Amino acid sequence: MTGFHFKKILVAYDGSELAEKALKAAIKLAVHDKKIELHILHVLKPLPIFDYIETGVENVKMLRREKADVMMKEIKESLYGMGNPIIVEIVEGHPEKKIVEYAEKHNCDLIVMGSRGLGGLKEAFLGSVSHYVVQHTRIPTFIIK
Repeated sequence: MTGFHFKKILVAYDGSELAEKALKAAIKLAVHDKKIELHILHVLKPLPIFDYIETGVENVKMLRREKADVMMKEIKESLYGMGNPIIVEIVEGHPEKKIVEYAEKHNCDLIVMGSRGLGGLKEAFLGSVSHYVVQHTRIPTFIIK
């Protein structure tokens, strides 16, 4: 990506293997310039109603949020020595839309994400998050396979 100068890189992170690869790729880009902000976004997507029946809506939401908080705290701590500004965010909603919204709202100039996330095979039939992001943003998007 010679010739490009990035100021804010957004990594869409869901804990999957490809999200890990995307994070590593973004780190490689950012480590050369300590002014580059690395934004790491995790989206808690809505769950189908049947997931709430046995444990209750609030319990499920609380457990998912706690798990996401721990995951993102670990990432931020692991990147502490990098020297770049590291911003971690957790938002709720549909991942594809939230990634595009976040990137635009925060004036990111690159999005880095995996080609597939934790959705796996289901995404192949319903349309993937990465495909949506590429189609709905003007921000350059680096898809990791």
